[in-house]
Amino acid sequence: MSDKVKLTPKGFQKLKDELESLSTTGRDEISQFMSDVMSEGDISENSGYDDARQKMGALETRIFELETLLSRAEIVEENALEQVNLGATVSIDPPLGRHTEFTIVSTHEVDLVAGRVSDQSPIGVALMGKKVGDKGTVNGRNFKVAQIRFD
Repeated sequence: MSDKVKLTPKGFQKLKDELESLSTTGRDEISQFMSDVMSEGDISENSGYDDARQKMGALETRIFELETLLSRAEIVEENALEQVNLGATVSIDPPLGRHTEFTIVSTHEVDLVAGRVSDQSPIGVALMGKKVGDKGTVNGRNFKVAQIRFD
């Protein structure tokens, strides 16, 4: 699986920070929890020990996922052509649902509450490559690109 994963610079940094935190603080906390549980004596009937092992497994799995993802990352820089691309924040008119503004991100950076939509989502696909003034349609609803910015 050598496919590149496109990430915005902010998304890359966020994942890198998460990896750093889990690799240091997260591992230290699990290690301390494991030590505390083992000091209680017999671990054969200790539900805390089983819980600690599950937490450790989940932590190591997430660390592996992040390491793999970051090793495959291709950071997509801002597009100087004022064309919608990864990392662009796009204002549209009229609004689609509650949102009038969307930030286009990779599938690993989605946060729908904050208006961060995937470039693979219906709205993302409809916006990619558009310029100010371009029109498009999403799920039968028409819109016009009012503004594009890169924060």
